[in-house]
Amino acid sequence: MNLNFAENFKALRKEKGITQEKIAEEFGVSSQSVSRWELGNCYPDIEMLPSIANYFGTTVDMLLSNDNLSKERDKELFDEKY
Repeated sequence: MNLNFAENFKALRKEKGITQEKIAEEFGVSSQSVSRWELGNCYPDIEMLPSIANYFGTTVDMLLSNDNLSKERDKELFDEKY
């Protein structure tokens, strides 16, 4: 399974109108790190994933998901719970 973190993260960031610099400040990383996440060159530390998901109002599964059916199902479950 391929992770689509880079694509999903970038889409969420742009949807919210948040800059890479703002994300970097929020999570205590460099803006270059955020850029590399979006390019798929590297990933954030695994311990950061729940915080990133919460920041965007989604789930870790949704951040990593690579198919639309899973994304929609996870979003519905998340919305029902919260």
